[in-house]
Amino acid sequence: MPQFSPESVIRILEKHALPISVPEKGEFEGVVNEVWFCGDLVVRINKDLDFESDVWTESVSVPTLTAHGVLTPQLVVFDSDLDIVPRLVTIYVRVPGVSLKRVWELDDSEAFFFDLRAAIRSFHDRVTQVSDPDKRLDPEWTTDYPKALAKLEDLFPESRGLFPRDLAFDSTQKVFAHQDLHADNIMVHSGKLAAIIDWGDAGWASAAVDLRYIPIPYLDSALRGYGALSETDRINLLIHQVEQFVYAKENGRSYGVYGDSTGEEIMGLVDLLKI
Repeated sequence: MPQFSPESVIRILEKHALPISVPEKGEFEGVVNEVWFCGDLVVRINKDLDFESDVWTESVSVPTLTAHGVLTPQLVVFDSDLDIVPRLVTIYVRVPGVSLKRVWELDDSEAFFFDLRAAIRSFHDRVTQVSDPDKRLDPEWTTDYPKALAKLEDLFPESRGLFPRDLAFDSTQKVFAHQDLHADNIMVHSGKLAAIIDWGDAGWASAAVDLRYIPIPYLDSALRGYGALSETDRINLLIHQVEQFVYAKENGRSYGVYGDSTGEEIMGLVDLLKI
């Protein structure tokens, strides 16, 4: 059951002098916001105060991204008044399509992942500074490679000896990163990349974090779309990929046909990344 009513959504639209249409509750949504579709707009109301910081992070990151032409929906309103509903409210331009997690077949998956990584490269390159006086951006994702590798070897004993044990994550080279770029946050329309959404974890981090969720079969296409990675970024990417694979297996998480790697595929990662 929704926490908020269609009448509240209409009042929010009226407050900001935006076009009124019958609100439709989103069928799929994450843990942060309740989602209402209203014609060409999406009204999102924070539903969990534990994740309120994500909404503040988006209020800082998204305007900068759209100003740099990054493929993400435009933020129309950020409302922190807590008057109509006692939660943070954001209103975005609606992007047609569905999340990549819910796509079962792409006409050209290699081209799709090439385009996705080119889009990622665009904000890694273009966004070189963000005004963040209140420190709303997230810190860099921390990693624990020895722990993740030990768990991988427990899950797949045949992986023992395949991965170097002396790798260390290097966070000295940072870009502006999404940091939660799984298939739920990638929008697809007519088989093409439509937008990258949900910037609640954005911050300055290794470029590798935004390649963390790419399934191994499409990683080569993604890397060609992104461009050459330094040795540091390739090592960071291996660490992120191993961690993500272990996390998904241990927690029963699936990101769909274009979001998951198999154990056999993950064991080819060292050769793929030339480490």
